[in-house]
Amino acid sequence: MLTVTDAAGEHLARMLTVASEGTAIRLVASGEDLKVQLDSAKPGDATFDHKGARVLVLDEQAAGLLAGKTLDVTETNEGPRLALV
Repeated sequence: MLTVTDAAGEHLARMLTVASEGTAIRLVASGEDLKVQLDSAKPGDATFDHKGARVLVLDEQAAGLLAGKTLDVTETNEGPRLALV
């Protein structure tokens, strides 16, 4: 199972401040890459909440690719970015 740090949860929550209620970030497997899109949870998705709000959803394929990994935030010259560690 993917682990989401508090810092990543905060970052995701900030990203969602402009989205409609019930919307979360979805990580979608695309070949060897992951893409980010706004979506809502669907049956069978793994979901991650931060301070009572759903911030991240993963379908079965993405959840399998991310098993044992940690989603965190790293500081870059362009600002904070999500990173898998």
